[in-house]
Amino acid sequence: MTMSPGHEIWQPIKTALKAELPTNVYRMWIKSVHCNRFKDGRLVLECPNAFVKNRISRSYDKVIVAQARKILGDDCQIKFIVTSRRPPAGKPAGDTQRLLPRRRMQAAAGPNLRQDFTFDQFVVGDCNALAYNSALSMASNDHGQSTFLYLTSSPGLGKTHLTQAVGNQIALKRPAESVKYISAEDFVHEMLAAIWSKDRNAFNAFSNRYRKDCDILLLEDIHHLMGKSRSQLEFSRIFDTLLDMGKRIVLSSCFLPGDIPKLTDQLQSRLSSGMITRLETPDHQTRLNILYKIATASEYAMPEDIIHFLASELTDDVRQLKGGFFQVLEKASLMGEPISMPLAESVVGNMVRARQAITLKTIQTQVCKAFGIKRKEILSRSRKKQVSLARQVAMYLARNYTDLTLQSIARSFNRKHGTVLYAVGQIDQAMRRKGRLHRQVTLLQKQLETGRPG
Repeated sequence: MTMSPGHEIWQPIKTALKAELPTNVYRMWIKSVHCNRFKDGRLVLECPNAFVKNRISRSYDKVIVAQARKILGDDCQIKFIVTSRRPPAGKPAGDTQRLLPRRRMQAAAGPNLRQDFTFDQFVVGDCNALAYNSALSMASNDHGQSTFLYLTSSPGLGKTHLTQAVGNQIALKRPAESVKYISAEDFVHEMLAAIWSKDRNAFNAFSNRYRKDCDILLLEDIHHLMGKSRSQLEFSRIFDTLLDMGKRIVLSSCFLPGDIPKLTDQLQSRLSSGMITRLETPDHQTRLNILYKIATASEYAMPEDIIHFLASELTDDVRQLKGGFFQVLEKASLMGEPISMPLAESVVGNMVRARQAITLKTIQTQVCKAFGIKRKEILSRSRKKQVSLARQVAMYLARNYTDLTLQSIARSFNRKHGTVLYAVGQIDQAMRRKGRLHRQVTLLQKQLETGRPG
């Protein structure tokens, strides 16, 4: 038996299916299927992923077999397999089944850098173009530009991505250069460990790591230094040494230098001396591009009209946008339904209603329930570990899910705004470490966003 060219065998069957099936069904489930081979009366069809394979074999197997037998004979059998082929780069939206991004973290320039946080994975728009170009300039070793960059934005808009992209770019292009990437919290812990060490040379070794053995310093959440006078003094010395030597520094924070309390005048002046760039909430076109970026490297289908709908409706931040994308996929998978506009509308409607219903009281109630404490405790002056942690989580969520100012949040907890800033920094760090608290806060976020109590 001779092998027949796959395209010649499968194309007339696809044409017949296109005429018989609804347009959205054909585009979503059939168009991306390819013929692997036809041999001994068996037609082997490649599906882009297991999700599509299961859906087609369950819902459209009979109609495909019927059309295949009209063309290939009554004894024709169909077998579905999953292909490892990926769609060509740059393919227009809607032309192929799109794949779900692989959320995988690997070490790159250092143990704390994510391999996927690169410049080519960052979606540029009017909202972040200045920050992107400034970070790229720092990574390209363009000495005609400023050697100090300060990135600021609300959570979830990309400042961590850009900061790490600088380190990844240098590791790729100039691996001989020494990149130090660290959070302000870890910087403080490292310094204190050196101070308390019985080794008399420990502090000198700590200082030299940043002053002598560092070509570019990437430090996140600089606001975590507030109120820590010794840490601020040491960081100021490192800052001055690096700039005097022509080295580069990238700092990030949710806050502008002037909004961080309990900084020395000297450090606040230094932080205000460089290129300060803010990443804003993405506009409609940028939101579209972000969704296309997700979809292009995916394993699951997402029709183009659904992408446009999500970009139009989910406007708060990138995290909400990505959450909507994945919730649509997950709901379709769980319900065994094709991705459709009614399904997407129900997901978005639930998300928007839940977001609108999120108030400070809602957050406090959910957090107290999760931590097993009473609401009056979280508002009290109690410093018990469980109560303090719950209070910090509630402040972090209030900052992320309400439009309240730091001062308003602080007043609602009977605290000063510096306490809220500190709490946000603490929980933000915990979220990066992916431990138990990260899981607990993520669950709270999901409960708030879906409107489902824990």
